[in-house]
Amino acid sequence: MYGQRLRDIRKSKNLKLKDIAEKLSTSDVNVSRWEKSKYPPLEAIEKCCNIYEVSLSDFFATGKDGIPLEYRHLIEALQLLPDEIQIDVLKHCSDMIATYLKAAGKM
Repeated sequence: MYGQRLRDIRKSKNLKLKDIAEKLSTSDVNVSRWEKSKYPPLEAIEKCCNIYEVSLSDFFATGKDGIPLEYRHLIEALQLLPDEIQIDVLKHCSDMIATYLKAAGKM
């Protein structure tokens, strides 16, 4: 889902895995893992979006990513916030999801 979106954006910018890996001081294997993951780490998404010059709100609110309509109002509200607050909110959500998954034995 989001990994595929990272890949699609990278390819639309005519960038190679190696290009992104160098800019992020990581390996192309890590970038490939993010792109193959349904839910890559939020920090990875944030860093890639910075390189791709795509806001987080645009990344998460494409309308083609299968987000249920009942959640669309949350995304629209998030888009109204400054980028720093968007990042903070998304990090907190990511932490809460990870905590839930660990508690449920799914991680």
